[in-house]
Amino acid sequence: MCTVFCYCYWWFLIVSKYYSSKVYADSKIVADRYQAIVEAQNSKENTIDALVVGDSICNAGVSPFDMWNEKGFTSYTYASFGQVIEESYYNLKDIFKKQSPKVVLLESNIIFKDKGYVGNAQDMVNETQNNYVPAIKFHDIWKKLLSNEKNKKTFYKGFDMRDKVTYSENRDYMKETKKIAKVSKNNKIFLDNIEKLCRENNCKLCLLALPRQAKAFGSSAKKYEEYNYLNKYAKEKGLDVIDLNIMCMEKKLDIDWTKQCSDSQEDVKYNDGLGEHLNTLGASIVSKTLAKELSDRYDLKDHKKDEKYKEWVNDYEEYKDLKSKTIKKMKQQ
Repeated sequence: MCTVFCYCYWWFLIVSKYYSSKVYADSKIVADRYQAIVEAQNSKENTIDALVVGDSICNAGVSPFDMWNEKGFTSYTYASFGQVIEESYYNLKDIFKKQSPKVVLLESNIIFKDKGYVGNAQDMVNETQNNYVPAIKFHDIWKKLLSNEKNKKTFYKGFDMRDKVTYSENRDYMKETKKIAKVSKNNKIFLDNIEKLCRENNCKLCLLALPRQAKAFGSSAKKYEEYNYLNKYAKEKGLDVIDLNIMCMEKKLDIDWTKQCSDSQEDVKYNDGLGEHLNTLGASIVSKTLAKELSDRYDLKDHKKDEKYKEWVNDYEEYKDLKSKTIKKMKQQ
């Protein structure tokens, strides 16, 4: 019996390794939510200056190509729909094997997600097993391998170019307070793990809050309370904080949610008329602001004239043409 178990176990590991190599070779056969992650892991070694880590708020809100056009440094929106902080940690462990980014921007939504004791424990177990046994994480790719089916979705260095225009109210959603948001014990452990991982890889960690009106699922904290927590943690660890919600509140960043929201009308209605995800117009404004912040704080090099980054130059031209068509389409809505 023991021999049979060992035999099956070793075969499982072999299959897992096979799955892993196939997935990293072709990001178009994984589930959509993993596609941008795998594409980033497939990037040429040591060609990414900055990583934006988080959930779909990041995919919709940060365009690496817009930041490239603005300041010439390379970046990747290393994010996925519904990402949790345990997943962010293991994703970073993976990409540090091939990349040496100068800075990691950890978007705050994943820090404040709280599914309760049972839900948080499940996330920790699931993401740990996904990390050590990729066959579990990518268990359904056999369907695409057999049918030769490919993902139709396209990400632009992790950016999800959204052409939807949904009306969402422009409303003051931050009120100053001295209260500090609470973070679950599990999330605090993995936040500390990420901080330590970045430090060990000589990479700066910056806590980022992208513009978001609606309260994300599982988040019990208000935005200003979250801002207070980010600053408290950053002060303890010697980190930077870039909170674009504060910039919106102080009128230093102009996001028009009546024209720059990409959520469905049903989601906006559910969130009491407030938006959560930006469209391409909003992401362009955010990305330009973020590019200046990062360039000033971390002295990121402009690679536009560097032959090593010629691929970025060519890819940007394609992106620019598509973005122009997308914005034209959006203005007709």
